[in-house]
Amino acid sequence: MRRLAALAALAMSMVACANDGADSSNTGTTQADTMQNDTAVGQSTVATSTATAVDAAVFEAALGTSFDGFDEPVDLAVLGDTTYIVERGGLISFFDHGQRGAPALDMTGLTAAGGERGLLGLAFSDSHAFVNYTDLDGSTVIDRYTVADDGTFVTSSRSTLLTIAQPYANHNGGDL
Repeated sequence: MRRLAALAALAMSMVACANDGADSSNTGTTQADTMQNDTAVGQSTVATSTATAVDAAVFEAALGTSFDGFDEPVDLAVLGDTTYIVERGGLISFFDHGQRGAPALDMTGLTAAGGERGLLGLAFSDSHAFVNYTDLDGSTVIDRYTVADDGTFVTSSRSTLLTIAQPYANHNGGDL
């Protein structure tokens, strides 16, 4: 649901940017005329199609209350009623009511975050979790873990499904 909200906000901002100055027949409209035609939406202002790129108001969007306490969060994943936050440094933590919960998996010994490397993605299938990360040698790795009834990952169940040697430290993939 949160990803859907983020994608909707992104799509709205892309549409707003794509429409800036789209009406090339706009002649004689002053900035004051444009401001009178603007429509307020919450705290955001969305310009009507009579605005030019110079006259258009800035589009602002907010997805909800911000949260603190995470170091480089790169992914959010949901399994049933449980939400997880993935941090580039190698931690996957429970996300409970906007707050960091206990760690569900600590992979800090398997990956080194830096640049575009680290723990990059998480996906679920029934009782299994799949993680995408760059290992200490810089290779992209996809591992599978069994998820326990309490939502933690069973570290002894770790199984490497795919390893791809990477020639460079950037463009190593990401979300699953």
